[in-house]
Amino acid sequence: MIEDAKRSPVRLSDVARSAGCSAATVSRVLNSPESVNRDARLRVEAAVRELGYTRNGAARALRSRRSQMVGVILPTLRQPIYADFIGTLQDGLARQNYALVVTTSDYSPDRELFQARLLVERGIDGLVLVGHTHRPELYELLEIQDLPFLTTYTFWPEFPHPMVGFDNFAAMVRVVDHLHGLGHRDFAMLAGARKDNDRVEQRVAGAVAALAARGIDLPAERIVEEAFTIEGGRRGLARLFDTGNPTALLCSSDVLAYGALIECRARRLDVPGRLSIVGYDSLQSSAHTVPALTSMEIPADEMAQRAAAYILARLAGRSHPARVEIHPRLVVRDTTAPPPAARR
Repeated sequence: MIEDAKRSPVRLSDVARSAGCSAATVSRVLNSPESVNRDARLRVEAAVRELGYTRNGAARALRSRRSQMVGVILPTLRQPIYADFIGTLQDGLARQNYALVVTTSDYSPDRELFQARLLVERGIDGLVLVGHTHRPELYELLEIQDLPFLTTYTFWPEFPHPMVGFDNFAAMVRVVDHLHGLGHRDFAMLAGARKDNDRVEQRVAGAVAALAARGIDLPAERIVEEAFTIEGGRRGLARLFDTGNPTALLCSSDVLAYGALIECRARRLDVPGRLSIVGYDSLQSSAHTVPALTSMEIPADEMAQRAAAYILARLAGRSHPARVEIHPRLVVRDTTAPPPAARR
């Protein structure tokens, strides 16, 4: 029993022996998994899970002393939607003397897993994620380490893990309700890439379902995916008007809507007289565009406050609701109006 209690930490060589490969292969899997063939990668990952290996054994041994660091993995730092969230999350953690460590995945589940391993090896005490689509190995890693974590920016009733977020599907249904109520029947959608992005996927699905319930088809050519940039918004609008003349444009982000507004101005298309546009995020600048952008407002501050409260409660050994739904609201400004035919 004494010998077992003093067992040495799992070493790289132990993982290599269990996986039937060299220590160099194990190192490559941990540092650049895309460079290793699938069979070897799966064997190494299975051995890592089975043995509970982390490269920094001291971090695990010292966990009871706490690092006072909480990690967050964002899809990107290039988008303004995460600024308020990060600021409020950091403030909430700082009140209990925790620091926030921020890293990004660039919308890649593999890179996210790699970043999570790095954060765990450096001894973080908790982890905040974005969205509910992640590699299964990420959840296994967090469970092996018994690390408090939760997901944000989405709320999915079937999701089995802690979450603080909102229903992207239902939010887009409310956007369709608004435009349909104004009389629009000819829709198009400008979205970011759906691959590995459950938030965009749910927004598109909500729009398609809401329109179908009203007998309106949103064909694939009317759903254009572009980068979350102003240039992407401009390109997307140009592509959409090559396929027809919608009167209502649903955008999965405010930044895409900004690009669409600029392209409309360049084409001398009146907004909202010719085209109504709705964004998603309601960034601070959306109240100051010309015309001011109608948008779905995401309560990022509330979400961050609740995320910080959950992590801190878990670290203090207190109970706290593990599933919290917050509710966006549609902010109606000047970019939506009845379609031209309804005003005759």
